[in-house]
Amino acid sequence: MKSTVERLDLLLADLKENFPSSTYTYMILILFVLFFGAILAFYIKYGYFSRILIYAGALLICGIYYRRGIKESIAHMLSVSNYGDPSIIGEKQYLSNKLVYLKAGIEIKRVRIVIIKWIYFVLFPFFLLLMSEIFIGQITGVGDFIWKYIVAIIIGGLIWLQFFNKELEIIYGYEDDALILGRKI
Repeated sequence: MKSTVERLDLLLADLKENFPSSTYTYMILILFVLFFGAILAFYIKYGYFSRILIYAGALLICGIYYRRGIKESIAHMLSVSNYGDPSIIGEKQYLSNKLVYLKAGIEIKRVRIVIIKWIYFVLFPFFLLLMSEIFIGQITGVGDFIWKYIVAIIIGGLIWLQFFNKELEIIYGYEDDALILGRKI
């Protein structure tokens, strides 16, 4: 039982240390700030409000998607954060409660990475288009916009999918470790 306790504590510490929430928060903030700055630069350069609505709408939808998904995961984590005192509830129940807490922590990390992955997949190509319009010239017509967005997805979006999939593989390893610990408890 002692090795299970040590392994559980090690997994919790490792999860907090290797996947700090601030890293992913900064990633999303950097993208949002750069994107918003590009929207302002586009407006200053061209003054077209209608095109800005497309970019600002994408930014707003991604912001709402991020906030909503993270909020639900954190609420679940907080509901299981008090795993009790082993002298009162017994060591087996304490370990079980701590394992539920670990699984909730892993879930938050997984959800955060998945949400940010899809935001980067969708929003980064829009950012590339916006930068293209600012530095190269305006996109004319819906067809031109669509094919350039597809190219931007290929150039920018797929790279981010690969990057975040590597991060998710590590999280899946934590989930496997938690499953093995659950069988020991």
